[in-house]
Amino acid sequence: NLGESFKTIAKSYGDIFSIRVGTEMAVVLNSYEAIKAAFSKAELCARPNTFMFRFFSQGENGIASTSGEKWEVQRK
Repeated sequence: NLGESFKTIAKSYGDIFSIRVGTEMAVVLNSYEAIKAAFSKAELCARPNTFMFRFFSQGENGIASTSGEKWEVQRK
C-alpha cells in the first residue's frame, strides 16, 4: 500500500520528502497542513509534463494535477 509506505517514510523524514520515480524526482506531501500550504500558492503548483505524470494524473484534469489558469479556476 503506497499510502502506508509514505506514512512510514514520513516518520523518519517528515511530512514533506522527495522520492525518485523512475528517472523523475517527486515531492510527497504527507499531511493536510503540508498539502494546504503547497496548494494555496500558485508558484508551488507547477506540474511536470512527463509521461508518468500524465499517466498517473489521468490527463491533468484534477485540482491536484493542474497548473496555471486551469488550477486557479478549479481553486474557486
